[in-house]
Amino acid sequence: MHAGAEHVDPAYVAGYDLKAGYDPTEDVEDLRRRGLNRESTVVDVGCGPGRSRSPSAPHCRRVIAVDVSA
Repeated sequence: MHAGAEHVDPAYVAGYDLKAGYDPTEDVEDLRRRGLNRESTVVDVGCGPGRSRSPSAPHCRRVIAVDVSA
C-alpha cells in the first residue's frame, strides 16, 4: 500500500481530524436504510488516526478500523 509521507507523520496526523470538518449523519442514515443494525460488523477503511470513533459504532455490534496512520 502506498501512503504519502504526511500520513505517517505524527504532527500532520494530529491536525487531520480538526480540519476534516466531515458530518457523517447522511452516510450513517444511508447505511441504516441498507440494513445496518445492532448485529452488524462495519469495516471502516481509512478511518484516520483513531482519535474519534467510527460514526457507525452506536448502530452496530462491532467496528473494525483500518488506516495507514498509526
